[in-house]
Amino acid sequence: MDWLAQPDKPGISPEPSYQRPQGGIEARAFGNVVHLLVESMANAIARGEEPDVTQWHPRAHALLRAEGIAPGDLPHQTQQVVRALENMLMDPEGRWLLAPHTAAASESALEDETGRHVRTDRTFFASDAPLASGEGTLWIVDFKSSENSGSDVAAFLAAQKKLYAPKMLEYAQTKRAQLGAETPIILALYFPLLPALVYWQAE
Repeated sequence: MDWLAQPDKPGISPEPSYQRPQGGIEARAFGNVVHLLVESMANAIARGEEPDVTQWHPRAHALLRAEGIAPGDLPHQTQQVVRALENMLMDPEGRWLLAPHTAAASESALEDETGRHVRTDRTFFASDAPLASGEGTLWIVDFKSSENSGSDVAAFLAAQKKLYAPKMLEYAQTKRAQLGAETPIILALYFPLLPALVYWQAE
């Protein structure tokens, strides 16, 4: 595949310039529904099926309603979910994240050394990507619903990486405790509303 995103460039010290879907219930509902339907798309692709675009709108609408979205907000929120899913499916990097990979798993639960449970959006082993070092390279991917409100996408991605890097490193440390300290890990954030991918090697 053609890789469009690049690891962080030195010298960027941006301030965040982004917006999320409306706060509270709306933001949580949007994220929950996108994550659920992304998992559904990945499962369909793994079965050799093309995700059915015609089903996304009614499914998204029903799921958002079940999440407690007010009737007046449902049309806009539904359209945002559908846009995120369509973006990911059409984007080469998004499509690659959805593709079948070794030991691919969506919404998998992890237990850290304290017994606390965390959940990763998508994990898999891959070698056909930058920073990979053979089939033993683990990717840990988080899907983010933030949407850039400015024109500088590179600054936005750098700011988001800085914001989420500590939590992503916790995921990496938990996986290394399970797989071994020498396991190479790539951490990635994917923004389907842009769409855009940022990734880096875990320390």
